[in-house]
Amino acid sequence: MKKINRKILLLITLSAGMLIACERSGDVSSYIDSSGSPISQNESKDNPSIGFSNTISESIVYNDSSKQQSNSSGTPVTSSATPSSSSTQTSTSSTPKTYEGWDIDTTLRGSAFRNKLATLINKKQSNTTSYDNCLYVGARAAAVGNDGRFVPFYHTTDTLTKVGSCNREHTWPNSRGSGKSGPGADPFMIRPTLSSENNDRSNYFYGLNGKSNKEWDPASCGFTGARGESARVIFYTATKYGSSYGFSLTNNPEDSTSKKTMGRLDRMIEWNKMYPVTDMERQINDYLESQGYGRNPFVDYPELVDYIWDKNGILTNNSNYYSVSGISYEMVMSKCVYIEGNSKLY
Repeated sequence: MKKINRKILLLITLSAGMLIACERSGDVSSYIDSSGSPISQNESKDNPSIGFSNTISESIVYNDSSKQQSNSSGTPVTSSATPSSSSTQTSTSSTPKTYEGWDIDTTLRGSAFRNKLATLINKKQSNTTSYDNCLYVGARAAAVGNDGRFVPFYHTTDTLTKVGSCNREHTWPNSRGSGKSGPGADPFMIRPTLSSENNDRSNYFYGLNGKSNKEWDPASCGFTGARGESARVIFYTATKYGSSYGFSLTNNPEDSTSKKTMGRLDRMIEWNKMYPVTDMERQINDYLESQGYGRNPFVDYPELVDYIWDKNGILTNNSNYYSVSGISYEMVMSKCVYIEGNSKLY
């Protein structure tokens, strides 16, 4: 493992051949990729295929309000404060993390966890609306001020608009099964979007390979944090409607629309970790809950994604890091790299 310069390393032996390397402050000068090769910070900073942002280890650290904030451009900003004990995360073999407001069963994985979470989402919902009304509900949810202006999806407060400039964006495309009722009348999934951008996206997967490959980048509208926002909307939709509507996530944008798939899953998992939950996401979540439409749990706790999916699909066993036997850890640094032999633990 390449030496990590500056400040003090904390090396704790967790089990045979497994170490946690963290620094108390300053920049980590290298990471380890899945093959065991060092990755320089500059190399990993802006390359989503590596899965690291400039402040976090992709497979372990999530940005939440206790550790990260985002500026107006969506770039992660590391808090200088040491995370409190409330940010402790543990494996299922020890004390599970408490997810306030959600009665989470941390022993479940994959479709079992997804279905349980869908039940909890539905229990929080006491109101419904129509496809037509979603435009107005969404505008009020994303309102800035009292003059009718709001933030259209894929943007920040740098762009404010009114209802007449927007269409109803099926974040899960209509042609891929969402329709205009059920998921197609869900204000979490139907978002007011500038008409030109709605048309430009078409029914493409979210991804980075361009429209010629049937992928569309939410950051093409100028706000990189829209990638994380879009991912968490899709994870919500795939969770709430996955079982009842046959929705699933895939890495193949060439899927027939009849399969009711969306993605790209691998890219959205990376984005969920790389781009912090935004203040607007929290505002929308709180407003929709206040109107009886429930909540998106992935805005509250982005790490819940890893109980259901990995980059290849829905989990079929306890293969993600939450289930590693005998390990518990507390985040007391701004960055951590987990190493088993010469590989990331994930």
